[in-house]
Amino acid sequence: MGQERQGHKDKDRIIKLRKSFIAEGLELTKEQQSTFWPIYDNFQIALGSLKKNKGRFNSKISDMSDEEAQNILNQNLKNRELEMQLQIKFYKDIQSIIPAKQILILNERERLFHKKAFDRVRNRRQNRRGS
Repeated sequence: MGQERQGHKDKDRIIKLRKSFIAEGLELTKEQQSTFWPIYDNFQIALGSLKKNKGRFNSKISDMSDEEAQNILNQNLKNRELEMQLQIKFYKDIQSIIPAKQILILNERERLFHKKAFDRVRNRRQNRRGS
């Protein structure tokens, strides 16, 4: 139970850091903020739900039947389609709030945030191995 709470706190902290990092680059007006962030938050929640339901497998690929493998592939493709539909809806929803240039900045800030997070995790792992 304690690990679950810590995981939730970590997730909340990461969400706050990501939003802060994005906000820094977007420079939204107060009016834009009041409409953009609820749409962004809902998009992230929906995206997170999709990623949780990604076609996962509990056995080694070599131990799977062709039918099991095909089912996982089909589920992955369906999830990618749903993810793309979510992305399109999100872009359409925010285009009335922020201009195209800011949407591109949003994409870049998201990419940079994920890269920095990935680099930080990789560096931690390397430091543990080196210690």
